Amino acid sequence: MPKNINPFAGKKVLGSNNSNKAPRRGKHGKPKGARQKRNGSSWGLVGVVASAAAVWLFGAWQIGQNKAKKAGSDASYLTQMLTLPLKYTEHAQCRMECRRVSEREVRSTLKKGSINARKSDLAAFPCPKVVVDASVGRMPKNVQAVFSACPLYTGVVTVIDKDTDWECYCP
Repeated sequence: MPKNINPFAGKKVLGSNNSNKAPRRGKHGKPKGARQKRNGSSWGLVGVVASAAAVWLFGAWQIGQNKAKKAGSDASYLTQMLTLPLKYTEHAQCRMECRRVSEREVRSTLKKGSINARKSDLAAFPCPKVVVDASVGRMPKNVQAVFSACPLYTGVVTVIDKDTDWECYCP
């Protein structure tokens, strides 16, 4: 009878760690794959932090520049709209009456306000839709007005008092 009946004797079986070999060594006599500890300085970290700060500052400066340009372009566009005669729709007149917004405050919206680009449609033809947000009046209230910037006149479509929810029954 054979002495060794085990068919797996001497063979490597999955999941077992019966390797008798010594670990492989790299060039410098250390085991391969092992991390080498470095005793370097932290100047690399300082450089990364300084670079990130510089990028952040440049981005903040660019945002400030873009806001200044936008404010200037808003003012010139709104001033141009203010030079044309204002025509109020029936809806705008009704909303202004029940929301207690005067014509003076509508003009002030064009003088002091900024264009709400998200709600405006400046590409509409022939009269672009311009939504303007402003704080107007002796007792400042936040007003949003919708204008149509037509070539011959500036149409006032509606006016909203953002601070107070007035009851209105307008067509």
